[in-house]
Amino acid sequence: MTQLAALETTQTIDSQQRLREIAIDTGRRVRRSVWDNYQSGLNLIEAQTLLKGEDRFVQWLETEALPEIEISKSQAYNLINNAKRFESYFREFTEAEFVEFGKLSQTAMNLLGSPSTPEPAIAEIVSQIRSGQSINAAAARRAIEKHVSQHTAEEVQTLYAEVGVFRATAHPKMPWIFETEGYSRAFRSLDEAAEAAEGIRQTITARRQQREVATCSRCRHQSIDSDSFRCEATTTTHPINSDPGAAGCRLYKPQLPVAPFTPAPVSVLESAEELPTAPFISAPAFPPTDEFPIIGKTERVPYDFYSTPNGVVQSLLERVSIAGRVMEPCAGDGAIAKHFIDKNFADCFTNDVHVYEGFDCDCHLDAANGDSWEIFSSQGEIDWVITNPPYGNDLPIQILSHAWNHAQVGVAFLVRLSFCEPCDSRREWLQSHSDQLTHLITLNPRPKFRKDVAGGDQVTVAWMVWQKNFSWEALGVHCPFSFVNWTN
Repeated sequence: MTQLAALETTQTIDSQQRLREIAIDTGRRVRRSVWDNYQSGLNLIEAQTLLKGEDRFVQWLETEALPEIEISKSQAYNLINNAKRFESYFREFTEAEFVEFGKLSQTAMNLLGSPSTPEPAIAEIVSQIRSGQSINAAAARRAIEKHVSQHTAEEVQTLYAEVGVFRATAHPKMPWIFETEGYSRAFRSLDEAAEAAEGIRQTITARRQQREVATCSRCRHQSIDSDSFRCEATTTTHPINSDPGAAGCRLYKPQLPVAPFTPAPVSVLESAEELPTAPFISAPAFPPTDEFPIIGKTERVPYDFYSTPNGVVQSLLERVSIAGRVMEPCAGDGAIAKHFIDKNFADCFTNDVHVYEGFDCDCHLDAANGDSWEIFSSQGEIDWVITNPPYGNDLPIQILSHAWNHAQVGVAFLVRLSFCEPCDSRREWLQSHSDQLTHLITLNPRPKFRKDVAGGDQVTVAWMVWQKNFSWEALGVHCPFSFVNWTN
């Protein structure tokens, strides 16, 4: 007797048989091709009609369909949304005819299937498919941008012309970028770039003013060669970078001749009042009795799997506002993901390279591989990436760089505190993203990753949180985080 037995009074044997056929056929089709995923969405729409109620459909989906189909509930609704958006265009095709035309990637289909995508963008893409063109995520984004944006690329380029270069990229998530003098910022749309233009222009202009009136912090002479950072005073010629008293970056002490400017607010934080109240935090990893399973003292755990205690996760959630769709790429036994899944805190998509008993991930792919992230993104837009990654072989920075490229809002990684050391594998990434590092949350007491009768293995770890729509510089605040190789 299944959990759907209570529905037998309102359903015929024929409809129950059809629901079973739908589950089997969808399980056979899903993830095979775009056409099969489209047909899977039509199957699920038919099931919604047969069950005559969203509550009954969700019950059937969770108890009968998903175990057969082996996808998550959010993926099932993505299939439904895509089928609804494309039905009027695809219903005249047979599978053979569809294959003869151009290709449409699953990621592109998910983007076009979003409820916010204008109908003309879908019509344009279908027309391109008919003409034999292959459509990837970047092509889909360009079509959407064309029909959504209130600005043209030429208009935005004009806004930035005096201070730098604004150009298109090949990145499917961030198709536009502004670059100048060591500063760069990527944008999801022309409208977003246009909105940020004035604040960025003010920031770049202020930087130039600082260099023009730099003052030597030793002799106070107000004429510094900004290329060599050498004082030009005739009586005291000395390299400014040898002066330990210099402020800021220790090359010179800037003095602005104008009143401090107020940059345009970024999209998430409206003013300096909304800055993280304490970006450097020593957080209690409560409850203090939270410990990891007992394992051997010297034997390394396979796949670097160390389950994350509840208190460690809670320490993050109490200090950082997490909302939207969360991706956990190194889910393990689901210790982090369950905070979102069990409490309905947010939609959570999970992955782990290994299968662990007691928790079923949505995917089992290598999170250090960039191709895996294209598959993750094809299952729906990712707002946050939150994980406790394996620490060996530079895996944290490899996974972090992919996560940052695919997250729409931010990333939170539980890493050893020594991850802050700017060694070769991560120096460039850490320094280039320091302006968007909002939190460094160290845990007290140090969590025990391993213990036995001979002693424990306590490691100092911290949550490091980066957010895309945040900038210390844009708020007129000196970035408190620097990752410096002092030998250079």
